[in-house]
Amino acid sequence: MGKLFLSFIWHNHQPYYKDPYTGKFALPWVRLHATKDYLDMLLLKQKYPKIKATFNMVPSLIRQLQEYGEGNTDYYLDVTLKEAESLSEDEKAFILQNFFKADFTKKISKFPRYAELYAKRFSHELGENVSSWAINEFRDLQVLFNLSWIDPLYYEEYPELRYIAQKERDFTHEDVHTVIDIQMRIMKRLVDDYKQANINGEVDLIFSPYYHPILPLLYDTRSARDAKPDVALPNLVFHSPGDAKRQLEKGWAQHVAFFGKPPTGFWPSEESVSTDVLDIAAQTGVSWAVTDERILAKSLGMEYFKRGYKDVPEQAQVLYSPYKLPLNDGREITLVFRDQVLSDLIGFEYAKWSADAAVSDFMSRLETIYRKIEPLQGDYLVTVALDGENCWEYYDNDGYDFLSALYNALSNVDWVTTETVGNFISVHDNDLGKLEKMKTGSWIYANFDMWIGDPLKNKAWDYLTAVKHAADLVLRKGTNTDEIAEQVEEQLLIAEGSDWFWWYGKPNESVDKPVFDELFRNNLKKVYSLLDEPIPEFLNEPIS
Repeated sequence: MGKLFLSFIWHNHQPYYKDPYTGKFALPWVRLHATKDYLDMLLLKQKYPKIKATFNMVPSLIRQLQEYGEGNTDYYLDVTLKEAESLSEDEKAFILQNFFKADFTKKISKFPRYAELYAKRFSHELGENVSSWAINEFRDLQVLFNLSWIDPLYYEEYPELRYIAQKERDFTHEDVHTVIDIQMRIMKRLVDDYKQANINGEVDLIFSPYYHPILPLLYDTRSARDAKPDVALPNLVFHSPGDAKRQLEKGWAQHVAFFGKPPTGFWPSEESVSTDVLDIAAQTGVSWAVTDERILAKSLGMEYFKRGYKDVPEQAQVLYSPYKLPLNDGREITLVFRDQVLSDLIGFEYAKWSADAAVSDFMSRLETIYRKIEPLQGDYLVTVALDGENCWEYYDNDGYDFLSALYNALSNVDWVTTETVGNFISVHDNDLGKLEKMKTGSWIYANFDMWIGDPLKNKAWDYLTAVKHAADLVLRKGTNTDEIAEQVEEQLLIAEGSDWFWWYGKPNESVDKPVFDELFRNNLKKVYSLLDEPIPEFLNEPIS
């Protein structure tokens, strides 16, 4: 009889927000997600010892957590910590523009005073007028914006947070410092807690390329046509297998340094894969990688997996099997393919449901999969892989109710067992299938449209390519020190991150688009500053 195993892979990722000129983080999302998602995901899992899970900690995220611990700040934090009476007019305007960046239903409305201030900001005809706001209102925003981004799970451990939340309004500057101090304490213990859980075998930690680039496009932007033949490419060709290798080796080295042992698994940024980059990854020492089911379908000559009752694939035994992919020089790598439907239900749909209804639906679908494979021989692995941070903003109680109920349900059935991907592969290594070839693509429609093809995305690629070529020409002259050469290389690696291209053009929208645009161009400008070369005028003009 077939046995069913389930593996969760939670992906934790933030781009590198540091402005190379100011040394500050331009956006606060590493700090805020650290207190809302990263540690509590681990703490919640630890309450259910039967549940096995894999976490992907992107190196650029971990580096920023370290830098916060070393005293680095972001502008949001600087404005938070300043006494409200001393705020400048510009700082007050910044607070009014940015300190309502939280979901109204799930965060702001939970705090009556925050909802009151929200109504004043967006309903009142003078909501944008700094002079119509009192000092105590700015101080309350300093507290409530940061407090709303701290998971309620921490109220048990830090009763000061519960006291401040119950106080509701008219906070003191001491209250501001209390909230921020707890934020910093959570961030400082985060890496150590994950490290200990990794060493103890409670979780399996896997890594990504350092600055989260789309590796196939770094290897060669023309690989986008392997995934979608009619995609419009940039004018210039970016082709740097060496940079793809550096991103991987740098990510691997940091993972070992921070988490105590080498990773066996690999989350390609945006689950973007090609045989070329998987070969480089295998050279670093990883034995397996995760990508999307549509990559497997296309590799097997199908457009997608046809699904029947409860969206279960008609070829369930095909999707729920890891495969070995042959690489160069006798190397091979094992691939697991995530169940897109189950993953996206958690990522995008279940937040709209009650926790009980969502868990019931998930378990019903999972049991239907089990009934499908039960008559077969062998063991099968369902992989649920998704973002471990952003989706919880839209769940009740930051996802705690849903995940608790789901973990509890999985802990009390005997027809499915949760397992880490690494353990499943190690046990079944001799029984895995072979994949003779693999299609290039990502988790989104098995192509790279989110990062290349749009005119603005392509312009960004042309800027990156032009700056890299210019830097290479200067460095070949040999007039710069090795230290400068290393700093230039680092700036280019930062500019290769996927998030810059994600936000350019369509379809993605964010109020922070101008910040991403400026950061991308500043990273490229810094290359010229380091080389003591004039900055080209085109880098002074916003791309979007």
